[in-house]
Amino acid sequence: MSFSDLLIQTAIDPIVENAAGEMGYRAALTVNALTASAFEAAVAGSVVIDLADNEFFTAATARQAVMSLRGQNAKPKADGMFYGIIHPFVAYDLINDNTAGGVIDILKHVESGVTELMRGVQGYRVIELSGVRYIETTTVPTYANYPSSGKTGYATYIVGKDAIFSVSLGATAIPNENNFNLITRNWEPTLADPAGVVGASVAYNFKYTVLARPNSVPTFRRVRSEASIS
Repeated sequence: MSFSDLLIQTAIDPIVENAAGEMGYRAALTVNALTASAFEAAVAGSVVIDLADNEFFTAATARQAVMSLRGQNAKPKADGMFYGIIHPFVAYDLINDNTAGGVIDILKHVESGVTELMRGVQGYRVIELSGVRYIETTTVPTYANYPSSGKTGYATYIVGKDAIFSVSLGATAIPNENNFNLITRNWEPTLADPAGVVGASVAYNFKYTVLARPNSVPTFRRVRSEASIS
């Protein structure tokens, strides 16, 4: 995206800064879509936990997913936690689970749990349950007519260490930084633009791909379920 000197001087907002934020968000969505596609391509066999009609994501389902990973010697992430990626509609079913041994039943018996129930979702963090930190996003894959006609199914991923490998060109890697950065520049007059009409530009250029870990037991689980709200 490029911006004329006139636009920069007359815009009522910091237009270059705002555009950089929007472009960074777009780049993140691109990475997100590539990663989600890699997870879906790797779904097979024991990775799949499909819930039946009118069966919703509960604490019992969450425990099943993570313990099936532990039963295959899957390791958690560096911080000792598995990560859960969950749609807000499905997250509602999880945090609203009031069955015996469910989320509400667990949390209501301790002061910190009661505080968590009252506070609700903070940012994107839903809950930490059975060694899994659940983060909400609306960009998980969805499935038409699942688990029955007219309904929509949602993917929830429970992910351990090295479930999906990401690859970038080494020459463009920046130590201790994310895989890509925005390129924001203010332009001075050049031979191609002697009047300095182009005032600034925002761009990104990164190389990224993802693939499932080869020749190994998968270290993630996909739970596919409907949601009780929509």
